[in-house]
Amino acid sequence: MEKKSICIVACCYKIQKTFLERFLETNKQVFDNNDVNVCIVSDIMMPEIESQSIRILKYPIDQTVFNLSKTLNYGIRSSFQFDIIARTDIDISFSDSIIKQTLRTVDEKAGLVCKCADCSGLELSKTLEKEWPKNCKIRATGYGAFLALHKSSWETLNGYNEKFFGWGSEDRDMYNRARRIFNMTVSQDYPLFHFKHSKRKNDFFPDRSGANGALCREGYSNINWGIP
Repeated sequence: MEKKSICIVACCYKIQKTFLERFLETNKQVFDNNDVNVCIVSDIMMPEIESQSIRILKYPIDQTVFNLSKTLNYGIRSSFQFDIIARTDIDISFSDSIIKQTLRTVDEKAGLVCKCADCSGLELSKTLEKEWPKNCKIRATGYGAFLALHKSSWETLNGYNEKFFGWGSEDRDMYNRARRIFNMTVSQDYPLFHFKHSKRKNDFFPDRSGANGALCREGYSNINWGIP
């Protein structure tokens, strides 16, 4: 069987570079072990971080208000040379088993969503293991920590719905649309951690989860939004 290629896409906007460096350093062994490529969409170029497997893309339009869907789509559409494209955030730490599960299960007809748990830093040394640490509280909901689809599936769905403003609920909308067409597995089989941090809510990063969530409930989104 031919080996699948994978690229993980995330956004890094108006945030300290050390935050991104922690993401890359924490996940380096997992990414190297599984030949994972990384695409970071940012508002600045960071050539000192780029490598053969890490790309930094500067979003071509200066945003006065952040639109997460548009920014993610830019990275996803720039990664169609890879078989599998996964969306995540730079506050996520992966286990080796998550990536192997992705390569094993995602294809033209199937996608994968993985749930995460908050971590204080003590659990990071265990993320290469196959089991969750004891007393670990896995989040009951959430589709934004890790969502992986085949490149053809992203094309079919036309990416994230860019009519969703700011950030919030665009991940749930994507999952709801994807599961109408593809066999979507929601997994908590293997460790996936979220770094604890204060929430960024300001004029540039408006939390629109409530308003966008209402759009989801009203059936606002077409399966392949924006395609006649």
